[in-house]
Amino acid sequence: MQLIITAGHNRKDPGAVYAGRNEAEETIWLRNAVTQSLRERGAQVWNDNDAWDLSQTITEIRKISQPGDIICDFHFNAGGPTATGCEVFVADDANATELALAKSLVDTIASTLIIRNRGVKRERDSQHKKLGMMRPPGLNVLVEVCFISNKYDMQQYDTFFDLLVEEMTNVLASKF
Repeated sequence: MQLIITAGHNRKDPGAVYAGRNEAEETIWLRNAVTQSLRERGAQVWNDNDAWDLSQTITEIRKISQPGDIICDFHFNAGGPTATGCEVFVADDANATELALAKSLVDTIASTLIIRNRGVKRERDSQHKKLGMMRPPGLNVLVEVCFISNKYDMQQYDTFFDLLVEEMTNVLASKF
């Protein structure tokens, strides 16, 4: 089994932008930190390339992923200034293992950052209704870490970044 960890946006698509920060930079930074932490524990981790778009990332994942692999895609949410919290999306047909992984991640993020837990949601409840990252074989989770558009969420993220990396690593490492 391997861990596939991707930054939800890339150099071509910055994603949400707010107060001088963009989702691509934040997801790349988090992906790299969690990957390094997992590799220090001996985990085999595959990452996307920062120059790839979503289509190429999914194509490359399909070449290497197996049903037991964990595919974890990091994102930051955006909304009005009072929108807050973390949530994790799973496929509409997610199995019990995917649901348990998603619940562990969302509970860990919410408690570590001391932000609202928006729960585990099906992809049909996302703004896009279908999420490409749910298609490759594996245990697929799309993690909305917090709201980039919420000052408190981002303050908590910055303050507890190292602890968040450690706790997310603990969750992911416990699954392999």
